[in-house]
Amino acid sequence: MGIEDEIAEYRTRVEEEVARHKANQRTEQNPYSWDASYLDNFAFKLPGGWLRSEDYANQRENPACSNDIAACASERLKGKTRAEFFADIDQAIEMAGLSIQRVEEIQQQNRGQVMPDLYEYVLPAVAVLLWMGYKRDPDLMR
Repeated sequence: MGIEDEIAEYRTRVEEEVARHKANQRTEQNPYSWDASYLDNFAFKLPGGWLRSEDYANQRENPACSNDIAACASERLKGKTRAEFFADIDQAIEMAGLSIQRVEEIQQQNRGQVMPDLYEYVLPAVAVLLWMGYKRDPDLMR
């Protein structure tokens, strides 16, 4: 099985998980949309996200894996700096055939709002990140 086939399997799994989250969205018991329950704070880590802003430039060499998630984080995330993690995210976006510029545009258009359109767009990159060895929770979400 080649890389493309492996990534396709991860993409199918992501699509199935998202379908389950969408089926459970916005009920009385769950006021959040699917994107908040599936990817939560991932937007902050994407191109154009506030963790990549100049306000946080001095933290790019900090560990990507904070103490509060270290126990359950993937081995892939442990030992990486934020800058290295962001580089992997960018690589995953490109490997998925997506545009980093488009991610930044969607971020700018939706600043401070729930972003189901952003998360729909980057789902193929999420599949690549999972294939790379990252975990959805906590690596991408928190």
